Formats: sequence, structure tokens, C-alpha cells
Amino acid sequence: MILGICSYPIFRKIELHWLVLAVSILYLVYALSVIVNWYRHRFQFRVLIPILAYAQLFGVGILACHLSDIGQSEKNLINQTGKPSYFLGTTLEWDEPKPRSKMNRIALRQGINDEMGEAQGEIVIYHQFDSLLRPGQVILISGNPSLIEPPVNPGQFDYQTFMRRQGISHSHFAGKNIHILGEVSSQPIMDFFSAIRMTLLKKIEEYIPDPNSKQIAKALLLGYKKQMDPEISQAYSATGAMHILAVSGLHVGIIYGFFFLFVKPYHLKRRARVAYLLLLILVIWSYACITGLSPSVLRAATMFTFIAFAQMQSRSPSIFNPIALSAMILLLFDPFLLYAVGFQLSYLALLGILLIQPLLVRIWLPPYRWLEYCWQISTVGIAAQIATFPVSAYYFHQFPSYFILSNLVAIPAAFLIMAVGIPFLLLSPVPIVSSILAWLTDWLIRVMNFLIFWMESLPGASVKDIHFDPSEIGLYALTVAVGIYLWNYPKKTTAWAFVCLLGIMGGARVVNLFIRSQNNEVTWYALQKGKAIDISVSGQLWTWDTGNAKEIEFNVKPNRSRTVGGTVYPLLSFEKDGKSYLFGPNGMGMIEPSPDFVRKKNKIFIWENGAWVPFRADSGTKPHAALKAQL
Repeated sequence: MILGICSYPIFRKIELHWLVLAVSILYLVYALSVIVNWYRHRFQFRVLIPILAYAQLFGVGILACHLSDIGQSEKNLINQTGKPSYFLGTTLEWDEPKPRSKMNRIALRQGINDEMGEAQGEIVIYHQFDSLLRPGQVILISGNPSLIEPPVNPGQFDYQTFMRRQGISHSHFAGKNIHILGEVSSQPIMDFFSAIRMTLLKKIEEYIPDPNSKQIAKALLLGYKKQMDPEISQAYSATGAMHILAVSGLHVGIIYGFFFLFVKPYHLKRRARVAYLLLLILVIWSYACITGLSPSVLRAATMFTFIAFAQMQSRSPSIFNPIALSAMILLLFDPFLLYAVGFQLSYLALLGILLIQPLLVRIWLPPYRWLEYCWQISTVGIAAQIATFPVSAYYFHQFPSYFILSNLVAIPAAFLIMAVGIPFLLLSPVPIVSSILAWLTDWLIRVMNFLIFWMESLPGASVKDIHFDPSEIGLYALTVAVGIYLWNYPKKTTAWAFVCLLGIMGGARVVNLFIRSQNNEVTWYALQKGKAIDISVSGQLWTWDTGNAKEIEFNVKPNRSRTVGGTVYPLLSFEKDGKSYLFGPNGMGMIEPSPDFVRKKNKIFIWENGAWVPFRADSGTKPHAALKAQL
């Protein structure tokens, strides 16, 4: 099914009825084969039946993407040619404060002009309306939403694709031009839990005095990280403790285990066991809804739900069945969830813990109980890092050097904070009790923050500028899989295969470094304010930039760190005839810090749709995207 989702861009133009027909035929042939086996009391078609089963899942993955793709809907705003002067919409969440505005998601109801009628889709609005918008309000906004633009620089975050996978294609700055017309109950269940979440966030604001503790409490207890300071986020990320701030299996598992402290379901009679586990499922999903239904908590809640269903029958199923089934159900509802970083890291970490941690823990048997506890936590962290390393490096380009030490602090601290913090939230209407619990929560978080920031200050706390290509991620995953198989079933053939894969991985990295060292090119970046230019000569990078530091950080540095093959040097600039010039390295002469002038003998490329494509320098067109000249 995952292969079908990944293959959707190839089959995107196939019409829906043909996809439905193909999946239906596969199912009918599959069902007929099973019925024939059942009727004859034999197991025939031993090759055909699994092939048909896999083909169905592959087709279902493509079909689910087709149904979820906003580009396939004629009524969606992305396919509308008319431009509305006004549009009606329903707010879907509470306002999120921004530095100079507030942000909200709007479900479009109708665009108003002479050409448009009913329109569908979601848009992001930024506004400066006097009051906060809340879910369910029907609003009238003047103006025409703008299509979210693709990245104009290599390595830049692709916000357009990120939002489109969430069903959002347009954004709009509304200013104060918003009129509230009324309220509707478009998503009553989520609105109910969203209101509870806002109430609990206010309780944290009211009872916990320390600003840093407030942010950690909101993230760890309620999954709210939208206003977290970059310094705190960087500290937890650099030390490898960021996973405790993403509500996931750790948090849901603590709640699940809390119920088992008092009552063991397998000691109850069948009806009482079913009722007790149904109550537990209700609590888990209520907590998941309150925390915002992130991919990691969705995975955990779905998986624990299947485990609870199995325990109703007094069964102990293989943990891999609930994992696979939970992933399949989530991807049926939202196939583009596969591309969410939280979804990928959540499942990879869990699989690493289940497959690798039991192998690591058998290496050593500590003589003391406390030492065994530390060893267990350490092996969990090592297993999770092995499984998630290439994907984490692909997205975040860093590796936490002290992740073992941070897990020894963060995991027990998270357990204690939840053990005190959740009762604090539940008992917040009781003044004296809630004050005591809030004080304990605050000080537990302060201690954890102190230790995390101390670890971040240690030398070499994180290794940065690590880059992986998708092909290298696949090669890494294959190497780890062969390594696990070798550990369980040691054979000479498997050992040679493992050694060869390690050699191929190392060779691929060396080849990439060599190719980078041979690059001779100039890159002009497209910026809204200021200019930036890179000159790569035989593995050495020469750079110059001016303008907004934040724009340089997000639009220039990702590609700059990825292309560095050696030492980085600054370019020197000077003024001549009222114009700015740069001293080019290795006798290149003077270079203008803009792509307006390029020597004709250079081969020019322009960054479009995520790739470098040839560009005619003499066409007279000034592109609004990055340029690259191969020298």
C-alpha cells in the first residue's frame, strides 16, 4: 500500500472509474480463488493469491491518493479560474498568534463574483482582526486568495507541497477586513475537544509561573508546540530529547499502563473486561483528540486500540500486527500522512525499538537493578537512533551526540511530569490541590530544562550539516535489515552481503564528495530583500550575502551546507562606477552580485519545480528564481 502511495504521481492522470474498476477486478479474482479453495477443501493458487493480495493493496494506495488529492476535485479552489472579490468560510481552529498577525485555517464555502459559485477547499488566512477567531465561526473576507508559491531556491523548504498534502493550496492576508456572520457546528467533536484544550492551556498559563516551564508543559502534556521558543526547541533537538515533547507512544503508553496499575483486565470476567477496556479506549482517544491528533499520537492511539481489542479476547497478539494495521487504517483515511515527518519517525522508532533493542539488551546483563534500568533505557535510545538516523538527518541535518545521556534524563522526567501534570489538569478546578500539583510540575520541568540546556552546552553536543539523499536512505535501511538478519541467523553468505553493503554505502559517500569537489559553478539566490551568491571552485566554497538574516538562514543556508565540499571562504566586495562588484576566486575577475550579467560561454540553469533546468541567458527574461552558471 505504501508503494502504491509513493507511485501515485505516475498514475495520477488515470481517471477514478478506471482505478475503481482495476481494484474491483483484482478483488473479485482474489475472492473467487479463495472460494474455490474453500469449496474444494484445498489450498491451491499459492502464488496467485498473495500476488493478488499485494496488487490490491498497491491499487488501494493509488486509489486513496486519488480520492484525497485536492487537484482531482473540479470544485476545489485550485481548479477554479474565477477570482472572487469576497469569499465565505468557516474557521477550523483557534487563532495562532504570529509576530505581526494571527493565523487560522478556513474551510471555503463560497467565492463571490460574477463567475464563481460554490467552491471547496481550505485556505490559510493571516489577519489583524481585533478579536480572536474560534472554530465554527462563519466569516466573510474581502480579497482574492493567492496560490502558495513553490520554493525559488534549491534546498529551500517546499511549503507549497507541505500544505497541499494537508489539502491547502491558497493563502490570504485579510488584515482587518473580516466580518463574522454567525456560527455553525461543522466539526462538533473536534470543536468540543479543541475548547477543552484551550481551557487547559489557560490553566497552565495561570498556574505555572516560569515561561520556559509553561512551554514544555504545553508541549509535553497537551502536544501544543506552536509558540515554543526556538532556543528551547533547538536545545531539545540537539540533545536528542525532542521526542518527549511530541505526544506519542510514550505518553499514550503511560496512560495505558496507569489503568493497569489498579485493575488487571485479564483477572476480570468477560463483560467487565470488555467494559473496562472500552473505557480505556475512550480515554486514549479523548486524550489524542485533546492533544491535536498529531501523526505520532494517532499511531499510538490506533495501535493501543487494537491491543485492547485483542485483550478483550484474552489474547496476546504479535505487536507487529497492530502496528501494520494501525498504519494501514491511518493511510486509508489520509494517504499523504505518509509524507509527514512525525508519521515516518514515529513508526521507524517503534520498529527499531521492537527489532533492534532486544538484540542490544542481550549483549550485557548488569549486576544491579538500577544499572539494568539505565541499560534498558540506553538500548531503547540506541535502537531508536539506529532506525531513525537517516530520515532524521535528511530532514534536520544533525545528530545528537549525547542522546544516551539525554534519554536517561528525559524519559524518567517525562514520566514524573505526566504523573503529576495530568492530575493537575484534571483537578485544576480545585484551587489548593491544583496549586500544589502545578508547583511540582513547574519544578520538575525546571530541573529537566536545566539538565537539557547543560547537555546542549557540552562540547560537540550535536554533529551538524549531515545530508542524506533518498537513495542513501534506502541503502541504509537495506544494510540495517541485513544486519538484523545476520545477528539472528549468522551465515557466511549473509555476512558477505552485509560487508558489501557497508562498502557500497561508504563508496557512495566518497563518490558524492568527489563529485562535489569537481564542481565549478556560480549560484545566485532569489531573495526578497538583499542578495546572496555562492562560487564553488574545486571543492572550495566562496560566499557573499547581504540582507535579511532570517531569509538567508531559511533560503540560502540549506543549499549552502549541502554543497560544501571543503573550506568556506568569504568573497570580498568593492565599488566601481557606482556599482558593487565581487573579487572572483582563482582569477575569475570581477563578478556582479546579481544574475543580470552572465558571460555567454557559461551554461545557465534556473531552479524550477524542484530541479535545475536549462535557461537561455540571452532571452531577456529576468527569472524570479535562483540561477546557476557552470563555469
